[in-house]
Amino acid sequence: MRHGKYHQQTPVPMWETLLKKGLRGIIQEAEAGIEKVRSGDEPDARKAWFWQAAKICCEAMIHYSRRYARLARELSQDETDANRRKELEQIADICERVPEYPARTLREAVQSRIIWGMAMKWPRSDTAGDQNGRMDQYFYPYFIQDIRDKRLTDEEAADLIGTVLSHSARLDGIRSATLGQASQGTLIINVMLGGLTPDGQDANNELTYLVLHMAGLLKYAEPHYTFRINAGTPRWALLKALATNRLVGGGQPQFMSDDHIVSYLVNQGETLEDARDWAGQG
Repeated sequence: MRHGKYHQQTPVPMWETLLKKGLRGIIQEAEAGIEKVRSGDEPDARKAWFWQAAKICCEAMIHYSRRYARLARELSQDETDANRRKELEQIADICERVPEYPARTLREAVQSRIIWGMAMKWPRSDTAGDQNGRMDQYFYPYFIQDIRDKRLTDEEAADLIGTVLSHSARLDGIRSATLGQASQGTLIINVMLGGLTPDGQDANNELTYLVLHMAGLLKYAEPHYTFRINAGTPRWALLKALATNRLVGGGQPQFMSDDHIVSYLVNQGETLEDARDWAGQG
């Protein structure tokens, strides 16, 4: 998790890591950490409790996903529409694999991302629980490979991205009336787009365009969108963000300056690579 400053947490999970490792990979790390404590290689015994807790949480998420797989399988057996039955069987197959194992396709990455997000609400019902972070970055490898390998059409990819955005729009949190009014609602979910890669290159890509396009079509009040701009932002990306802003209204996406924020984070002690990879909430 990446945390903000000034006592305000910015719980943006490291989605790239979670999608690539899967829960089974994290469990293996936890077991290795526990073994280090047992063997004496790690003197801080408290770390064993942390790793044990992490392992329990990961195993709970695996069971949670498998329950969805069983439900989808049961529904498919009673389904008379062939297309819907095939869709339910595909959902079951995917939920049996992710988030336990690394995602291989955009469908698996999206399903893994959604289950992770729902699980993050378990310990905190007062918020939406998770943040989308840089969606056009961590989904991009799966998206572009599926398109190149012709596993997905452009329309199917758009439908999957719309599914993620629609899922975020349906989330809610339980807060006091005072806090809800102060926050102008119960959701603080943000989708970060554009900006820079950690090595300083332009981060805008085909998925940046697609997410903006779907935001313009859906016109949801949530999630919020932030478009990161800097001196190197390409014209096509900026024009698409402006067009989306006019379609959605309400200042979506909002525009934030990479130049100022990256400079600020570096001055606060962050490495330049981490500063360029910033993501916020709200």
